[in-house]
Amino acid sequence: MYELLYNSYMEQEKYQVLRIWKQTHRTLRKIAAETGESLVEALERMANEEWRRLEQKADKQRTGR
Repeated sequence: MYELLYNSYMEQEKYQVLRIWKQTHRTLRKIAAETGESLVEALERMANEEWRRLEQKADKQRTGR
């Protein structure tokens, strides 16, 4: 029986489909190529960096510094 194998190496429960603009995808590919990361790794790193930045900003606002 024929079975469509698209990114069969990916475990389905770990991934979610994400729609992004074509230009954003091109930029993300450039970043990933420059850093040697996969697209998923680059996006994860950037999301985590932004989250840390937002947490630090919120901490500063709470402490008044």
